[in-house]
Order: sequence, then C-alpha cells, then structure tokens
Amino acid sequence: MADAVPDEAKELRLVNNVELKIALADTDPKLQKLLNLYLPPLLMKLGSPHASVRNKVVAVCSHINTRIKPANLLLPVPALLEQFKDPAVGGAHPLIRNFDLMYITTGIDRMPVTERLELLPALVRDISGNSNDHHQRTLFNLLLRLLQDFVPPARGVPQDVALREELFRKQAQDAKWLAGWFSKLMLLNLNIFSQADKSCPGLSAQDVEFLTLGKKETFTPWSVLAEIKVAVLKFVASGAFTDEERYFVALIASTDTNSAVADPAEDVFKRAMPSISLEDALIVDELYGLMLGHPGVPPAKLTLQTKILGLLSKSAKATGAARKSEIEKILDIGLETTYPRLRQAVFNFMTWVSRMADDGLTHSLAPGAIEKLRYWLLEDQAASDELRGYAYETLALLSSRCIHILLEPGLDIIRFLFRQLRDDRGGVAVSIEGALGVILTKIARERLEEPVKIALENMLLDTIVEEKRGAGQAIKWAGRLLEFGSVVGRWAGTLAVGMGGTVAEEGGKALHPYDYRLINPEASIQAIKNTIQSSEQMEIDADSSQSLVENKFAFPQFAPLVSYFFSTPHTLPASFGGARNLVAGKLPPKSFAAALDFAKRIAIWEALGPQQADVKIDEDWHHNVDSIIDTDEAARSRVELFLQRQEASVVTALLDVAWEGMIYERGEGTDHIKGVWNVLATLAPQSLVERYTAALPAISKLLNAPKAETRRVAALAVGLLGSHPAVPESTLELFVQEILAGIQGQKSGGFWAFGFLLSRLQFRSRLDVMPAAIIEKGVREILSTLAESRDATVVETAIEALGELAVSTVIEAGMLDDAEKTRKALVEKAKRGHEKSMQTLGYLALLYPEESAQAASIIDELIKLGENGGMEMAFVAGEALANASAGWGSSAVRRRRRIAGVQWSPKKREGVRGLLNQFLKRASESGGGGKRRTTVVGLLSVFEFCTEDEAVKERLGEAQQAFRSFLTDRDDFIQETAARGLTAVYSLSDEETRKDLVRSLVSSFTGETKQKIQVSRDTQLFEPGQMPTGDGSSIGSYGDIMSLASELGDPSLVYKFMTLARHNSVWASRAAFGRFGLGKILSNSSEVKDNEKLWPVLYRYRFDPSSGVRQSMDSIWQALGGGSETVERWWEDILRECLKGAVRGSEWRVREASIGAMADLLGGRRVAQYKMHLHDIWAIAFKVLDDVKESVRVAAMKLCKVLTAGMVRTLEGDAGTKDNVEILSMLMEFLMGRQGLEAEAKEVQLFALSTLLHVIKSAGDQLRPWIPDIVEKMLILLADVEPEAVNYLIMNADKYNTTGEDIDRMRLNSIRASPIMSAIEDLLDSLDTSSTAKLVPRLVKAIRTSLSLPSKVGCSRVVVNLVMRHPVLFKPHSDEMIKAVLGAVKDRSEVVSKSYAVAAGYACRVATDKGISQIVQWAKRGYWEGEERDRRASGAVLGAVYKHATDRANALAVDILPFVFIAKSDTDESVSEEFSKTWTENTGGSGAIKLYLSEIVQLSTANLTSARWSTRQTCALALAEAAVSISRDITAAQFQLLWPALVAAVAGKSWEGKEKVLEAFVTFACDTKAMVGLDASKMKELEQIVLREAKRNNRAYRGPALKCLGIYADGFETLDLFEKAYDIVDAAVAPPDEDEMDVDGEEGKSEKQLGTDERLRQNAVVLNGVKAIAQAFRPSLNSDDKAVLNQASRLLEMLEKHLVGASIDLKTCGIDSAALIVKRLAQSNVRMGGNTWTSAIKRLWARIAGHGCDRTFEAGRIKAATALESFTQIIARHNAASSAEDGRELVTKIQGEVAQMLQNEQSAMVRRVLDPAAASLRQL
Repeated sequence: MADAVPDEAKELRLVNNVELKIALADTDPKLQKLLNLYLPPLLMKLGSPHASVRNKVVAVCSHINTRIKPANLLLPVPALLEQFKDPAVGGAHPLIRNFDLMYITTGIDRMPVTERLELLPALVRDISGNSNDHHQRTLFNLLLRLLQDFVPPARGVPQDVALREELFRKQAQDAKWLAGWFSKLMLLNLNIFSQADKSCPGLSAQDVEFLTLGKKETFTPWSVLAEIKVAVLKFVASGAFTDEERYFVALIASTDTNSAVADPAEDVFKRAMPSISLEDALIVDELYGLMLGHPGVPPAKLTLQTKILGLLSKSAKATGAARKSEIEKILDIGLETTYPRLRQAVFNFMTWVSRMADDGLTHSLAPGAIEKLRYWLLEDQAASDELRGYAYETLALLSSRCIHILLEPGLDIIRFLFRQLRDDRGGVAVSIEGALGVILTKIARERLEEPVKIALENMLLDTIVEEKRGAGQAIKWAGRLLEFGSVVGRWAGTLAVGMGGTVAEEGGKALHPYDYRLINPEASIQAIKNTIQSSEQMEIDADSSQSLVENKFAFPQFAPLVSYFFSTPHTLPASFGGARNLVAGKLPPKSFAAALDFAKRIAIWEALGPQQADVKIDEDWHHNVDSIIDTDEAARSRVELFLQRQEASVVTALLDVAWEGMIYERGEGTDHIKGVWNVLATLAPQSLVERYTAALPAISKLLNAPKAETRRVAALAVGLLGSHPAVPESTLELFVQEILAGIQGQKSGGFWAFGFLLSRLQFRSRLDVMPAAIIEKGVREILSTLAESRDATVVETAIEALGELAVSTVIEAGMLDDAEKTRKALVEKAKRGHEKSMQTLGYLALLYPEESAQAASIIDELIKLGENGGMEMAFVAGEALANASAGWGSSAVRRRRRIAGVQWSPKKREGVRGLLNQFLKRASESGGGGKRRTTVVGLLSVFEFCTEDEAVKERLGEAQQAFRSFLTDRDDFIQETAARGLTAVYSLSDEETRKDLVRSLVSSFTGETKQKIQVSRDTQLFEPGQMPTGDGSSIGSYGDIMSLASELGDPSLVYKFMTLARHNSVWASRAAFGRFGLGKILSNSSEVKDNEKLWPVLYRYRFDPSSGVRQSMDSIWQALGGGSETVERWWEDILRECLKGAVRGSEWRVREASIGAMADLLGGRRVAQYKMHLHDIWAIAFKVLDDVKESVRVAAMKLCKVLTAGMVRTLEGDAGTKDNVEILSMLMEFLMGRQGLEAEAKEVQLFALSTLLHVIKSAGDQLRPWIPDIVEKMLILLADVEPEAVNYLIMNADKYNTTGEDIDRMRLNSIRASPIMSAIEDLLDSLDTSSTAKLVPRLVKAIRTSLSLPSKVGCSRVVVNLVMRHPVLFKPHSDEMIKAVLGAVKDRSEVVSKSYAVAAGYACRVATDKGISQIVQWAKRGYWEGEERDRRASGAVLGAVYKHATDRANALAVDILPFVFIAKSDTDESVSEEFSKTWTENTGGSGAIKLYLSEIVQLSTANLTSARWSTRQTCALALAEAAVSISRDITAAQFQLLWPALVAAVAGKSWEGKEKVLEAFVTFACDTKAMVGLDASKMKELEQIVLREAKRNNRAYRGPALKCLGIYADGFETLDLFEKAYDIVDAAVAPPDEDEMDVDGEEGKSEKQLGTDERLRQNAVVLNGVKAIAQAFRPSLNSDDKAVLNQASRLLEMLEKHLVGASIDLKTCGIDSAALIVKRLAQSNVRMGGNTWTSAIKRLWARIAGHGCDRTFEAGRIKAATALESFTQIIARHNAASSAEDGRELVTKIQGEVAQMLQNEQSAMVRRVLDPAAASLRQL
C-alpha cells in the first residue's frame, strides 16, 4: 500500500512556524540554536510533493542565507551531512542534497578543528558511489579542506592500524576511488589558468573541472594547492590506505616541482615500493597510461615520464609482446623530446626492452626502431655526446637480438657503425666502439654464411686499409669473426702489425693461435664441452656449435696461405709508402716479418700432423713450433717430407720471400727473420735450393755486414749453397780462397763461413774437393786468432768455426799445433761463462779416442766447469758432456746440422757407458749444490741426447732411483731437473718399470713414505738467512748445526734442525711434482684415479702458497681428469683433510693451503651440506684469523667471507625453519663469543662484526632471541671501530684550527651513517614484547657503563628508535629508561649531552605523567643546585621534551614554562640559549608571561635569597624582563604581585647586570605611575631606591644608575628632584682623588689603574648624569624665578664644563639636554625678566647655535632647529618682561645668526625644520 500524501496545508504551516521563529531570533546565538534544531527538518521539506511547500522552503532558505553571513555563526553540519548521506532522504531527492551540500560547504570551515575532523568518516563513506558528479566533486573538495587539519597517528600504532576500518569499514572501493583522485590531484597544475593551452598533463578536461570545481578560485592563493597536496600525502601515508593505493599518489607527487610536496612524497613512495610488484599487469597498464596518456588525456609531464620509464625499466612485464605499440611511441617520444633526462630514460628503457623482451617482440620491433635510431643519429648532431652514446648502445642491443638483420648480405648496420666511428668528430667514439663490441660478441657465436663471410672480409679489409679510427675495431672483428683458418683474417693481422700501436697488438693476436683462442672464449668453451662429451663417449650431434668450433680454430692451409700472402696482389694502406719502403715490393718490414714467420710456422704445423698434440697451444706456441725441428728429429723428418710433397711453386714462393727477407737491409724489423731462409733451405728439397747457388757471390757480400747476426746468417747460407753439388769445384776453391783472405784480415764473417762451408762439404761428402793445404792453412789461422787476437767478436767466431770443424771431423788431432794450449784457452773462456767455448771443448773431445787421456781430461774439465758455473752453464756442460761421450750418437749434435736429403754417418763413439757410470756414482755421494746440480743435469743430458745408446737402456732403474733422490733437494733447479729426468726415464721404460715409478711418486706425495735426507758436514739444509743466529750470520749446512749444538751444549738441537730440514725436503719434492711431465706420468696410471688418499691431498696442494707447487698440482689435477665431478665425489674427504691440515699443520704453508682449499670447496655450496662440520669450520676460521702469519690470516678472511655468503644465502632462502635455527645458533655462538666480537685480535673482531652485519640484513626475525646481546655488544663496538686518529685529533685540535666539540659533531655524523647503527635499527624492527623486556636492562647498563662518545651516542639513538618504532612495546619501560638517560645527560661532551637530552625528550612521548614529572624535578634540581654543565643539561632536556613530546610537556606547562622563563635569563650565555630557545618556540610572548606571572614571581622570589650569587642574579633579571614585558598592559593584581618582588630584586650591592634590573624597575614604575602614585609608601620607597642606587660608588654601575635616575625624574612630572639629582651628579662627575680606591669596583682596582675602560665608564657617568639633571629640571613646579634661574645657570654651567669635545655621544647629550631645558622653560610660567635672564638665555642660545652650526653632526642640527621654535617662545617671554632695548638687541642678534645658519645649511631635512622656526623668529 502506497504511503499517504502529506497534507499541503499542514506542511506549509510547519514551514511558516519555522520561518516565524527564525525571523524573531534577534541575536546570533538564538538563531544558531534554532538552525541547529530546525534547518535539517526544514530542508527535508524540499522533498515534498507540493510545489508550494518546496517554494516556501526555498524562500525561507533565502532569508536564512542573509542571516548566516557572520563567520562565528555555526551550522548543524553533522546533521546535514548525515541527511545528505541518507539514501532514503538525500538519496531520494536531489534538491535536498543540493541544499544540504550548500550549507555543509558554508558551515564546515566555521567548525572547531576537532569537530570538523570528526566528520571525516561520514564524509568519505560511500563517496565513490555518488552518481551526481557535482555532489561528488564538492564532497571531494570538502575532504581536501578537511585534510588540511588532519594529523595522522604515528605509523604502526594501533590507532593507525585501525584507521582504515574506522574510515572505510569494508568499503575498499572508497579507498581506491579516493586514491585515484588523489593521484589526479597530484597531477593538477594551476598554471593552466594563466596560459593559452588549458590542458593539464595527465588530466582530461573533465578531471580538471572535477578538481577545480570549474574555477581557479577554488585554490586561492595557489600556494594552498601545495599545502593540500602535503596534507593528502600525510593522509595517504597513514594506515587508511594500502601500499597499492598510495603507490601512484606518491609516485606522481614525488616529481612535483615544489620540494615541500616532492620530499615527503618520495619518502612515502620508497616505503610503498617494496610491496609493489612491477610484474603486475594492472600496475604496468597504469604506468603506460600515465606515460602515454589516453584519448582525451594528454601524457604526464616530462619529469613524471622520466621516473615512470625508470620503473618500466625494471619490469619484465613491460616488455611483453602486446606492448609493441607503446614501446614504439616511447621511442618516438625520446627521439623528439628536447628534455635530456627523458631522452636518456627512453634509451635506458629501450636497452631494457632489448635485453628482456622475447624474440617475437624484438624481431618485430627492432627493424623500425633501428632505422629510427640511425636516422636520429645522422640528423640530430646537436644532441650531447652522452645521449648519442646511449643511442648507439640501444641500437647495438636491439641489433644483437636480431642476428638476421645484422647478417644481411649488405651488412648495412655494421657498415653504418664503422662509418660513424670513422667520421666521428665528437666524443662518442668510445660508445660506438662499445656498440660494435656488443654486436661482435653476439655475431661471434653464430656461424656465418659464405656470402656474409665474404662481404665481411671485404669490409674489414677496406676499413683496415683506410687506416681511420675504425681500423682497430676492424682488426678486432677480423680476429673474432674470421676463423683462424681464414687467410683473409690472417692477412688482416699482418697488415695491422705494420700499423703500430694497439692496432699492431691486435694484429699480433690474430696471428697467434693461443691469443686467438683467448679472444674467442665462446668457441673455447664449446670446444671444452665437446671434448668432455667425446671423453664420455656420448653421441654428439653435428650441430652448428660443433661445426663452429671445428671451423673456428682450424689452422689455415699452407699452400693457399702462401699463395694469398705472397702471390696475390693487394691494396695496402697509404702509410706503408711506396715500393722503396716494402720488402720485396710486398709489405713493410714489420708486416713482412710477421707474414713470413707465420707462413713458416703454418708449414711446420701442417707437416707435424698427428704430432701436433705434442706441441701445446699456449703463449709459447711460436717458440715451441720454431724449436721442434731442432729438438725433435721425428718432427724434422715430417717437415722435410711435407715440403717434399708440396708443389714446387709454393715452396719456391716461400723460399723466395725468405731470401728477400735475409738480404733486406734498408730498415728495422726483419732481423729476427733473416735466418728463416737457412731453416727452410735445410728442410726443403735440395733441388729447389739449387737455383740460389747463383746468388753465392751476392750473399758472400753480407759476410762483411755491420751486424754480427747478419754475418752469421750469411755464413750459414754460404755453407749451404757453397757445399751444394751444383757449385763447381773450381768455383768453390776460388771462393774458399776469398774466405781465407777474409780470415787473414780478421773478418769474423770469414771464420764463420770457413767453418760452416767445410763442415757442410763434409756432410755432403765433398770435402775431398778441397785441397788439404787450404784446410790446414785455415785451421792455423783460426788457432792463431784464438791464441793471439784481442777482438772478442773475432775470437768468438773463431771458436765456433773450430767447433764446427771438430764436430764434423774436418780436422784431426794432429792438425792442432798445440792442442793443450788450445784446450786451456777454451777452458779459461768457459770459466768466464762463454758457452761456445764449452761446446767447442766438448767437440774437441771427438778428435781423441774414447779411452784416451785427452778425452778423459776434457770430460773432467767440463764437469768442473758445470759445478762452478750457474744453472745455464750446467746445461751447457751437460750437453757438451753428452756430445763428447756420444759424438754423432748425441741428438744434440745431429739436430743442428741436418740437411734434407743429405746422409752422413761418422764412426759411433762408445763413451756413454763410462759417463753414465760416473754420474750414477756421484748421485749416491753427498756434496754441495754445484756437484749435485752438475750430476743431475749430466744425467738428464745423457737420457735426453743419448737415448739410442744401449748403456742408457740398461741403466734405467738406477737412473730412476738417482733422479728420485734429487727430488728432495732444497734447490728448485735440481728438483725441476730431476722431475724432467724422471719423465725421460719413464718414456724409455717398460710397463712394469713405469708402474713402479708411479707407485713411488704417489706414496711420496701423499706422505705414506718418509723422505730421507743424506747429509755430510757440508750439506746445505737451509737457505742463507733462513735460520739467522742474531749476529749477522745464519745456519745453513749440517756442519753449522753441529757446531751450534756443541757451543750451546744441547745435542738435541741437531734433531730439531734436522726435522725442519726434513720438512723443507718434503715440500721441495712436492714442489717438483708435475714439472716437466710428472703429471703426465701419473695421468696414465689407472690406480691413481681411485686413490682416496691422493685426491684430498692433491686438492689441498692446489692452494699452496708456493706458486711452483700450485702450478704443479694444477697440472696434475687436470692431467688426472680432476673437475667438478671429482670434487663432488671426494668433497667430504677433502673437507676432513683441510680441517686436519688447518688445525694440526705445524707449518704455516699447510695451514694456508688448507684454509684456501676449504674456502674454494665451500664456495657456492649450500650450508646444509656441511652443517655437521659447521662448528669445526667456524672454530678453525676464527682461530686462524689470528695466525702469526699474515698470508694465513688473509686466507682465513677469504674463508670467512665464503662462510658468511653461504650463511646469508641460507637465511634469505627457503630453507626449513629447523635448519635455519640450528645454523644460526651455531653461528651466533661464535660471533658473540670470545672467538668473535669478544676476541682479542682486532682483525677477528672486525670480521665477526662484518659477518654479523650481513646476518642481520638477511636473518630478520630469526635473530630475535639474540637482539639484546647483539645490541649491547654493537654499541660497545661503535667505539672500537672508530679510527685511532680521532683521539689524536682531539688532543691536537688547536693545531688544526678546530675544537674538540667540532670533532665530536663530526663523529656524531659518522655514527649516524655507521653501518653498525643501521644494523641496530634493523634489529629493533624485529623486537617483540619479550625481547624488548630483555633489551631494556642491557641498554640501561650500556648507558651507565659506556665510556666513549660513539657508544654513548649510539645508546641515545637506540632509545629514540625504540620510541619511534615500538612505542607500545617501549612504554612500560620508558620511566626506567628516563632515569638512566638523565644520569648520562651531564656528560662532559656537549654532543653526548644533547644526544641523551633528545633521547629523554623522545622517551617522554610514551612515559607516564610521573616519569615526566621526575624529569621536570630533575631539571629544576640540577639548575638550582648544579654547576654550569648541570644548568645547561637541564635546559637541553626540557627543550628536547618540548620539541619531541610537545603534547606531554604542555600538560605540565605550569610547572615547566615559569622555570624556563626564569632560567633563560641565566648570566651564562650557553645556558641562557638553551632555555631561550625552548621559551621562544613554545610560547606566545607577553601573554605567556601574564599567564604564568604568579608562578614566575613565586619561583623567583623564593630563589632571590639563594646562597648562590648567580641564582640571585638570574631571578632578578627574570623579574626585570617580566616587568618590562607587561608593564604597559598590567592589572592592579599583577602590579601588586610584581612590586615587592622587584624591590627585592634591586636590593643589595651592585653587580654586573644589576643595571638592567634597576632600569626595568624604574621603567615599570613609570609605566604604572598611575598605580604607584596612589600609594605614598611606594612612591617614597621608589625614590629611596633610585637615589640610593644613583649614589653607589661602583664606576661601572654608576653611569647606568644615573640614567635610571633621569628616567625616574622624567617619568614623574610632579616630582622636583633637581637639587637631589644635582648633588648626586655633581659628586659623581667630580674628578676623583689619586689615592681613592673603588669601594665595590672591578676586582678592587683603583680608578687610576682602570685605563681606557675606566675613562669610558667615567664618560657614561658624565653623559647620564648631565642628562639626568636636565630631566630633573622642572621649572613649572617652582614659582620662584630666581630659584629657577639659579637651577638653569648651574645646569648650563655643567653642560659647558663637561660636554665639550668632538664625541658624538657628548654632542648628542649636549643638544638633548639643551633642547630639554628650552622645552621645559617654554612650558613653564617663569617670567624671565632682567639682565640676569638675558645672560642665561644667551648662554642657552650659544649651546643651541653651536649645535645648529655643527657641519659634522646633521642629527644635532635637526634637534637644534626643532628646539628653536620653543626657544622663540622663551625670547618672546623675555622681551615681554625686559626693556625694549635689551630685548630688541638680543632678538636681532639671534635673528641674524639664524639667518646665517639658514643660508649656510645644505641639508634639505634640516632646512625643512629650520624654515618654519626661523619664520616664527622673524615675527618677533
């Protein structure tokens, strides 16, 4: 049933009644009461169905509108708002809502703030659901106005947490709606109202209309908008909103141009950021929307766009495939904008997209984006280098994701970048090179198609030939992209070598396979993977990566290389010059040498075939390849066969260029390749060499070349060509005759040529063509030169020639005229280190039978030479011995003299067996280092050079034992030689012998067998200086040990030193491990790989301090197949071995190796894997951190860092709670104990602290049980980690123009930024009730016991943090903490004192009223009873309480502020400053004094009688300040309260500052004279006080006291004090007696001794005294003209006597006094007749005129002109009382002087005053 329609008449009657009542309300209170009652019901009638009723209500509302204009009239806003929100009322009738809203808008600003804020929940309720746009925006505007007064609760407190429920209840959509409009509000910029373009970035026109209500006056002035934004930020930061809701509000506001908005917004943004996922699609959509805008909504402002791009650059979601159009738009924005930061942000974003986007998006986006970037780079040349660099980086990254674009046949992008690099004139070359590097890295992983490869080769060659800036990059590209087998790539390398600099360095890398592998790591890694797969016999697919590796590192083929290098025409760089600068017309010297060397090595490498595996590709590959043909006969044979099989044209081409290199002499760079032709000529088929015999005369000319090496190369060539069968005998004989002529002329080239030619003739079996006489003649010349010549070069060539003739048996023993002399000469030169002499000596032994005395003598000499020489000479001697004993059976003799196709077999010698017997015998004997060195080298030489001898094969076992004995030698050289010997023995042994060798090696390595040391008295057991004795010498040999033991009477020393020697030997043998192939021996043994004792020890030795041991162990590890799988298999055994070595290792190197191995083993491993060993590991780590050896400590630190990293990962990860707790407990036990933070060693302490800091960051709440202990110890550590230099600075602060307090303040800043303090704050975040209760006693203890500034300041900051972060948890303990803090406030350091004061202030926020009262009482007690420091501390504490707990302090203001007011008058400036600041910041001026006057007076009066003089002074000064402040606006009660207090304050003797109290008292009396005058006793009391104080003899006080006398006399017009004042002043200004002492003056000094200060005080007495008399001059109170005249005369006399001088003060006092006399006389009724008055008036005029004419004192002239008007009245009165003649004369005189004054006056200001006064005077 429908509701009945209301009666129209009845409704009208009700409305009329309301209208009548409102009309009869004649006062605002009555009207307000009626409106509160009737306005909401009245407005409800707007919902009436009757139009007459609605119209009547509107009419009544119009009347109401005219009545409610007064701002103090309140409206029923809460009721109206409820009515508005009621869906049944306001919701059903829009008209009701309109009027409700109108009155709400009017009345809300009139409400008290507290009542207004109570509307907040109702205002925001269902605000998002309002369908009326006008209503909604008005409500939103009301909310903004309301929020300006909103003070959110502290973050995290229960009120803050409950705020969301209170405001929104379950309506989350309201919060989201508000957050959305708050975001738009932050975008609002009111500049749209003052510019032509009305669009606001980020907002639609409708949004602007909504926010501004359609008018700019909504936010007037415009600064209101900033205030509203700040208020909104506070609201949004509260618990009413979630992080997701506040995120965009804060983001937008953080880019506001007003820092008052941006700064707090940035803080809110940072706090909200952790909760926001940038992978949320909605978040990303919103960011893109703000960035790019929507239809009708322009994009956000530039700064916001920049920040948004920074966020999008962290979101993978932002790079999704669906974002292509948005990303393209962003790129367009970046290329079009002129805002550099935005452009940079765009490039960074594009870089992010190129890295994170999937292939689909990248492939569709890249082509267009790359073209845009290229166009921009070409067109916008004005952009900064930095931005262009970003563009190149972006282009490179995009390109690298789309290889198909890069590798188009045209290579457009790559060519573009190289062109840009070539043409760059700015500073972006580095960026372009970086871009090319990015692309290069990507392309290097791809397999290039043949057309692309060809295009790339051509482009790179063209770039290199251009020699512009891109040449360096081009050679890098060639090295990375063109496989090693590419002859074009190698040709590029040869060109680059000739360019010099870094380009040449890159070119060299392209020609070396090892360097090539280094610059192609991706292919190296793939090669390793393929090798592993192959070793595991896995099926390998022939994929592109496999092909890549195979093609990448394959060597170029010899024939095509030689053809391309030397037979193909090429375009060369212009810098290479013309043909004259080229070798053979092909290349400049350096490039030619590189090309020839490379071609030769490729020939050798290709020839080696399967034997290539014996040549390791490392940094010495080129040396190894060059030397293999000399050291390996099999390899040489392979090369000979290879060249024999090659096409003759190819080999000939190589020989031709080598010949050109040999004969080239016009430049540097070819010296090292001059011998290449000789090498190739001995390897190539001799048929190909034959054609060079025609050039024999030409090459012979080089025998006289300036360089010795050239001459020797030429001599070798002469030997090869001259001995060739193609050379006729006749020609040969003539040629030898020419050589002999050169020998006779002492030409070194001749000696070489003679030796090489005859020896090669012997090898070719053509020596018989040479007459014996010629040979004998040559030999005689050689021997003669050897014996007689003083030319070292010639002698050396003669020696080598003799050796060549001897080794080839060209000569016989009988041909040596004096063989013994020759031998001795060679021995003498060999002793001086001449290697050729020693080698020749060995060759001479071949001239004698093996068993002959001569041969034995030579061998003995060689052994002696080896013993006495160094390491190099030992090897030379060893080789010479092998040659002497084996002859052509020694490979060392054969390998240097072989010629391809030439066979020569001399008689075999049988001396090896005897030599071997001799060395094996010596190996078992003791001896010094030289003997052992020669023995081991000799043995090695035999087993290396004489392997074909049967004696060698028979003695393998004995040789093995001998070499093993040398492994224990302390000499590294002997160790290495022995290791090399074992390798040689192993290679010659059978299978059983090899197994025995392996077993013995492993047992010695793992320590299963003991090493024996064979010693004699001369055996060296220690290095010199290793065992010093203290007197400058040291223990070295076994004999030294025995001698020392004998001297000390302690035979046990021998055993102790021998133990040390054994350790040396053991380590020496292990250092030799792996050298020269021992690792290879072990790797071939199957029983090694499963040896459970070997692997742990081997792993540990890989970290030995000795680089030799480390390298050896690494080589063995790799040879045995050690890898990650091996480590995983044996890791527990390895760990146990390391733990054992670290604890029980008696040698530092054992400990260091164990610790290093443990660090490597545990790195990256989960803690749970070694949890059972964790206790032992940490114990050892902390123990070794304090090791005596520094390197061990460093290793321990690395281990600890590994452990820490693992622990942090575990605590941050998702490990089980039980595991975490167990691990953390174990760790904390160490960190917090004597092995950690409490350790004595500083290094251990610091590491424990560092570890703890890491744990705190990662452990979070898991650390809660340890928080109290950690905080306490870290507070102490704050002091320990402070640099010791700080103490020095404090002690010597004056030397550095600073103070201790300044240094303390710097220390405070460092503590605030300290990571320790940051960690403590992180810990406090994890507190709960239980841990807080445990922490507080620890903190109290730390506060009371801390001794250093850092710890004290740290404690104070902890208190502050507890209050700020955990007010609820801390509240029960606040009073206890306050007591502790107050005890520390009185610290000597001002910084510490203030820090604790701040802590006390914060603690008051949550303290009880009793606790705060205790602080107030403490402050008062400290002030009244304490010294200066106590008083200052009191002020600091109360100031902090008021600053940080204002509300709590205001509750006790009646106890605090009166005391603060008094204390701010303290005579100590530092104390006064503390209290003054507190008073100023928390009161409103004189009103506060009136409010607390009773308390101020009471407290001051009580302390005026204090025994402490400074307290009395302070109270008196406070009373004085109070009196002056309120004297002009004081009540009778206040007057009665203050008067007796002031009287008491001015009582007593004078003191410094009392003048202020006296002046305040007198001023107060003058200001309140209406009240003082009513009480005769007070008037009398006042006069007594003023006169008493004016009579005091204290010179400093007398002047101000006289000033107060004047003030008093001037203030009370009815008092005639002239006579009393005159007497006092006259006595005061009289000169003192010389012997007069100051009764209560400054420190009892006489006035005579006070100097300048006393004169100043006396001047003050004179000035104030004279002026006081003038102020006391009251002629109007005296009816006796004579008496007045007398007073005036005396006053003028005093002016004339005392106010004379140029001082401004004197002049000012003079004119002021004279003007006052004139004024008082003019105002009086004195007749001034007679001559006596004429004289007085003249004297008075003289004073005024004098000041009126003073050109130096303009102010005085103005005052004189002002006084002239009153003076005119005096003259007029005088004329009336005197004779006409006397009066006329005076007037005339004065008129003339005034006229002159006026004429001379230049100042407009003076004239402005003087003109009217002169006019008045002229009228007389």
